[in-house]
Amino acid sequence: MTNHNNNGHGQGPAARKAKIAAVTTGDSARGERLFRAMCAGCHSLGLRGIFGKPIASGGAMLYTSGLERRASQKWTFENLDAFLRAPKEFAGDTAMGAVAVKNAKDRRDLIEFLKV
Repeated sequence: MTNHNNNGHGQGPAARKAKIAAVTTGDSARGERLFRAMCAGCHSLGLRGIFGKPIASGGAMLYTSGLERRASQKWTFENLDAFLRAPKEFAGDTAMGAVAVKNAKDRRDLIEFLKV
């Protein structure tokens, strides 16, 4: 019997959507605590709401050429995750090069905080 509700990999659309949400959704309150502990020394809470906006587009901020080269892109989950995981790989000459968020859950929670 053929199952028309899956893609041949044992997961239907609802299961795939739930799986994606589980790896791209974080805890905003925990993200705020992480932001205050890890990021607030250099960044203001003004970064909230950056999610979905063009990269290197925040008014009064100065951006390195590595981020300016990505100005046609947006701060999606994938871009924020890549930047937080390995800033130098993502943006070359970024001033944030020495600070990387290695823990995937920490990155998800920070990104969730930056969405609102």
